[in-house]
Parts: sequence; structure tokens; C-alpha cells
Amino acid sequence: QEPNDAAHNLLMSLTIAGHFEIPEVCIYFDHKLYRGNRSRKVSALGFDAFYSHNLPPLVKVGTEMKVNWNTVRRPSRTDDKTLFHKSLSPNVGVLKLFPGVSDATVRNFLLEPLEGCVLETYGTGNAPSNRPEFIRILKDAIDRGVIIVNITQCQQGMVKQGTYATSSPLAAAGVLSGFDM
Repeated sequence: QEPNDAAHNLLMSLTIAGHFEIPEVCIYFDHKLYRGNRSRKVSALGFDAFYSHNLPPLVKVGTEMKVNWNTVRRPSRTDDKTLFHKSLSPNVGVLKLFPGVSDATVRNFLLEPLEGCVLETYGTGNAPSNRPEFIRILKDAIDRGVIIVNITQCQQGMVKQGTYATSSPLAAAGVLSGFDM
């Protein structure tokens, strides 16, 4: 039988959830609890398969559990009711930009029933800025209700729309910055 840490990861996830109020979607792996939307799978085979490049683990487990309370998000609501979303839209996709991606490819990707798009751009959030049709395609999708979030393809750093001229048209079209996700 192959070595497997699934049972340990599940038990530790439940232990952390039962002992600490960390109201976030998280990933527990290799003795660490990571914020879900800041984590990335970095290995297909290793027990240290996940990592968060822009945020340290929320919890580290060794001989004791060390919670990094400075990074744990607190609920914005003041009531005691927990809000659970019972369904999520399956109409969300990831579009990774690459040199030469055609306008037709982008247009077809953004067709209905798509409701959300995670747009993986270059560097600090850059995309082809010398192609007005590309920007128009994004704006048309946003105008019909598609939420487009700009994240970097880089493992470290963050999107800073407007830092360079190649990201300003994205912001002007209504693309949201994903900051360090």
C-alpha cells in the first residue's frame, strides 16, 4: 500500500476546526493550515504538496498548534449566525493568458453560461494592451454580468493593476484585481 497522509490531514483539520475559530476556507497539508485562496499545489507526489507563497500558514502543527492570529480573517458581521452557501456556480473558469492567445479563443471562453473568470495574467497583472478587440471582449463579458478577476501567473507577488500601461485597460474595462491570490 502506498504511503498516504489523508487520514492524518482529515483528523488534524477536524481538530483545528474544533479548537480554534478560523472562519475561512482552508487547506490542511503537511502539518500546516493554509488560507485556501492563497494556496497552490506545488508537488504532485510530495507530502509537502501545497504552499502559500504570499501568506504564511494560518496554523503550524508540531508538538503544539501555533495559530498565526495576525493572518486569520475575522467575520465582518457582528451577529452570531453563520452563513452557509449550499451551492456554488459551476460556471466559473480559469483562463491563462499566453503569448499569441487569439481574440477568438478569449471570446469563446467567455461565452454563456460562464459567470466568472479567473484571468491569469503576466507579472503584476499585465495583458495584451495593444489589442483593443481583446479588451472589448473582456468588457462585453463584464457588461453582461461575468465577474473577471485578475491574478498573476507568478508564484510570488501580486497584481497591481495600473502599475504598467499593460494592465490599466483591464481595470478600465472592469476587471477586478485579485491582489495576491
